[in-house]
Amino acid sequence: ATQLAFTTQPGNVTTDGTISAVVTVRDAQGNTVTASSASVLLGITSGTGTANAHLSGTVTVGAVNGVATYAGLRIDSVGAGYTLRATSEGLTTATSTPITVSVGAESRVAITVQPSNVVAGATMSPAVVVTVQDARGNTATGSTTPVALALTVPGGATLTGGGAPTSFVGGVATFGGLSVDSVGSGYTLTATANGLTPATSAAF
Repeated sequence: ATQLAFTTQPGNVTTDGTISAVVTVRDAQGNTVTASSASVLLGITSGTGTANAHLSGTVTVGAVNGVATYAGLRIDSVGAGYTLRATSEGLTTATSTPITVSVGAESRVAITVQPSNVVAGATMSPAVVVTVQDARGNTATGSTTPVALALTVPGGATLTGGGAPTSFVGGVATFGGLSVDSVGSGYTLTATANGLTPATSAAF
């Protein structure tokens, strides 16, 4: 046995989906070495896809009759141009064809710019930003799901400007005109969107 080869390439997938692949142990002439039970490790090729992305699942598989079969693998970050690299001690490595990982289904909202302390009646700056995300925290750039903000701990106070964002582009809702009419501490905001897990801000 001298080398590895991808005999079933991974395919494009969403962050919700799973990746399958088959890597074969071969001799110098490209024949499958059926006697091999080599342990084969799959990983994201350094410098491809999105920085700091992770491949999860059973990434080390022992070959059976020279064939290592992978199923149920996931990549957690959206990106294009990912390749997978198969390695095994003493064998020439193999690199897959490129794949694209797309955003998964909308799952939650996240407050990605938190509210700041502010004078009663004044507009918060910077604007509070709420992002629609998939289950792994990727921005759902195609989202049109309406997002709203409410004062979680009102204490008799009223939030102005939380009913609808001043802009909503690429799954990112910006609330540019927020103000609270009463002096107080420990206020929080809750972001909601129909069918999605809500989020609560830090206190202000």
